[in-house]
Amino acid sequence: GKAPEVQMAFLKIKSGFAENLNKILEKFDKKGYVFLILLASAVLTALTMIFEIMSVFAFVSLAPLVIILIKRCENGKKVRSSYGIGFLWSIFFYIVIYHWFWYLWPMDFLGIEKPLALVITLFCWIGLSLLQAIGTAFVAPLFCLAYKKGRLLMAPFIFASAWTVLEYMQSLTWMGVPWARLALGQIDYGLVTGAASLLGSYFITFAICSCISNSCWNTNRSKRSWSVIKSI
Repeated sequence: GKAPEVQMAFLKIKSGFAENLNKILEKFDKKGYVFLILLASAVLTALTMIFEIMSVFAFVSLAPLVIILIKRCENGKKVRSSYGIGFLWSIFFYIVIYHWFWYLWPMDFLGIEKPLALVITLFCWIGLSLLQAIGTAFVAPLFCLAYKKGRLLMAPFIFASAWTVLEYMQSLTWMGVPWARLALGQIDYGLVTGAASLLGSYFITFAICSCISNSCWNTNRSKRSWSVIKSI
């Protein structure tokens, strides 16, 4: 397997990454590029589950989403409006995750015409992405609600908990398609697989989300504290 030192190195630099990313996002946000930021974050997160070589980026790919949500909370945006941010991110994410629907086209095994096969493929690809995004998007308002209510210390863990619960729910009922779990891309790391064997794969999801959300929140808190000190 891959050396766990690579993953540990990413954990050590996560705070510095979040701080630099925060500065970059502030510049992009002023220019109205939130759409592109969410797209990049969602696509990168999905790719960590598709390509082994990119799996380590799972520990940073959600950071833009978390920082955008924090900024919206601090700017007085309504909690319910954050659902749109979560939904937009989720749509991009699942469209990449469920790219494999195109492997079924032109559906020769069903003996149907190519135009009809194209319609069915698009319907399944986009439809399932929309269905899953409706649920995953609730992570954003839950995080913002905790932040707005003053549960600042709990907000990062609520983000991680909500994400983990929604991952579990995706494995239930007829709509269960559990192929978008953050732990799937971490199977080659001994440290992670060892933890998963003891605590389960959902613990890995919780750990990844907690790592990212806490880094972003702590970086933002440090920045606010420094601003207060300079104003004295």
